[in-house]
Amino acid sequence: MKKLTDNAPQQLKPMPRFGAGLGDSAESHGHESIAHVLNLSGFNAVEVKQIYFGNWLRDHSQLIDPKTVRPPYAPRNFPKKISREVLTQFVDLLALKEFNLLQMTDEGRAAYTVTPEILGVYRPSEHIDNPTNLNEDAIDPQTIDEDFEPLVRPGDRLTTVHYARSMTLHIKEAERYMRRKLRAAMRAGKTPTGMRYFGEALHVLEDFFAHSNFVELSLRKVGYTDVLAWTTEKPCKHRWPVVTGLFSGSDIIASVAEPLAKMLFPVPGHVFKPTVPGERSDGEQALLILLKEEPEAREVLVKALEVRDELAKSSTFQTVEYLDWLAGTPLRILRNHTNGLMQTVVEWAGDQIDDLQTYWGDDPNTHSHVSATHSQLAKDHGTHPFHVIAQLLARHAVFEVGKSMHKYWEGDGEQDPVEVASSYLRHPKDLNWQDPIVEHWADRNPEKIEEGTELSRHIKRYEEYQAAARKRLEELEIREPLDLIGVGENLSGSGFGL
Repeated sequence: MKKLTDNAPQQLKPMPRFGAGLGDSAESHGHESIAHVLNLSGFNAVEVKQIYFGNWLRDHSQLIDPKTVRPPYAPRNFPKKISREVLTQFVDLLALKEFNLLQMTDEGRAAYTVTPEILGVYRPSEHIDNPTNLNEDAIDPQTIDEDFEPLVRPGDRLTTVHYARSMTLHIKEAERYMRRKLRAAMRAGKTPTGMRYFGEALHVLEDFFAHSNFVELSLRKVGYTDVLAWTTEKPCKHRWPVVTGLFSGSDIIASVAEPLAKMLFPVPGHVFKPTVPGERSDGEQALLILLKEEPEAREVLVKALEVRDELAKSSTFQTVEYLDWLAGTPLRILRNHTNGLMQTVVEWAGDQIDDLQTYWGDDPNTHSHVSATHSQLAKDHGTHPFHVIAQLLARHAVFEVGKSMHKYWEGDGEQDPVEVASSYLRHPKDLNWQDPIVEHWADRNPEKIEEGTELSRHIKRYEEYQAAARKRLEELEIREPLDLIGVGENLSGSGFGL
């Protein structure tokens, strides 16, 4: 096998585990990038965006995690815990930015408002994650919110392998979810609701290739038997089963800390300066939502913004009076809350990284009792050697399912989109469609194949990723907090720098 040349390593940075958006480079493809193949299935650009909305919701439902949600019966503990309703409103703010063109009319805003019902919560089945919780002290998530899936412990039925399918049983649960969403989409038709359901179903289909060892087993099938399978032989038809990874906390930096930081902390050189009374920056809007958990602090913020609105129309004398007022308690309270919120997120993300270290023990390729983690299997990030081939396979599947759904919605029921989609969630040895794609890619990427055979290379990449994640946390922790009241350099006229 061809040896690797000494290429400069790719720069690593924390990326969302769910790969929302277009990806971070020409070689990195997220869910939205994959969705663009639907243009070839018969959908126009607006319809593709409508479908992607459902896909995007599944990504961002991961913000509603048992570790972050305050149960309805629990006292306020902001920012350690936040209510599901407030977190959902934060996601709605993100959606308003991401899907602004779909929300330009009253009808559109109503259809694309994020509510607890359409956002849901983090459920492993919606991402084909291994639901096993290795924490011996773990509580049942349904005691926090009944919409969470029940606690799954090692040895539970869902962790076992189905003999004939040669796949862990929890993958079947994900397939059931996908099928339900496809049926709902077919009934709803080509409406905003139907498009959303369709996008939610496609999220599962795409994650099958990115979050499982389907690619590795496909490469082994066509002759690259040294590629790591991330599982040992099991008592099943095809010996090495399809498995997915345990949800790992390292990527929580991107799914929680990064969206919060992007909203609450300004990017250097991009200073918000309100020019019209009543205008609010993204950070102000986000904090107004999050501080619903702390009504008294929220009132301070509301009052400060109202005073600033008046100041935007006022004289220098009132400006001085305003700055004198800010020097007192209000500014200190707000800074304490923004600092406290970010500190909690940083500490929580750090704890997740530490927790993941405990899972990185024995090798799942040689120890039958060890389950692979999401970080070991996931191909969401462009630095993974099999990122591109996983995306190529996902695009093929999405194109075919998209074509069948488009025809169904146009009145051609020759193909059942549900059965077309389900046909892809199978063991590679029960399928042939992927073989030419895998062989063609492998023939042109021998260095990637070799990287996928060496555990030491994966460990090195993992350690680099962890180091980059910790560095990003340090950057967030020491970053100057957003000056929400606008005591920046520009205090004249209507421009108050934030």
